[in-house]
Amino acid sequence: MSVAGSLLTLVFSRAYVGLFGIVAIALGTMKLFDLYRDRNLRETMPVGRVGLESNARTAAVVLVTVANGADNIGVYMPTFAIHTGYEIGEFAVVFPAMTGLRCIFAHWLIRHRALGAPIRRYSLRVISLVLIGIGVLIMFETCSFGLLLQIAHKIGLPA
Repeated sequence: MSVAGSLLTLVFSRAYVGLFGIVAIALGTMKLFDLYRDRNLRETMPVGRVGLESNARTAAVVLVTVANGADNIGVYMPTFAIHTGYEIGEFAVVFPAMTGLRCIFAHWLIRHRALGAPIRRYSLRVISLVLIGIGVLIMFETCSFGLLLQIAHKIGLPA
């Protein structure tokens, strides 16, 4: 889907397609707000409701999995849109190999005696910031910020 969506650059300017970087920024921002909200919920949640808490965790895993699919489309589509066909082919070869290595390394790292606990504690915050950074990078590389300023000026917003 991401590669197909990147074909939009054949019809639209790269700056317009780069506006999809807003999706990655929005997803990262939403994840940060969710972390903040969940922290407040955990502080007020009654103790001893293991069954409900377990169901909530299962639901959270399902929602995160679905949201991760949206992350992939929202991030990779504009990323592919700003690269050549040759570069996309490189991604198609390198991505599966690196994903496997990353999974093996992550499995080892998360179970590490000293590093595992802090990583589990802060990883969602870091992932949120990475998504925001990817969105900003996409918009910067496609000159979408200039386009946003032009649009704001046209509709009368102060720039």
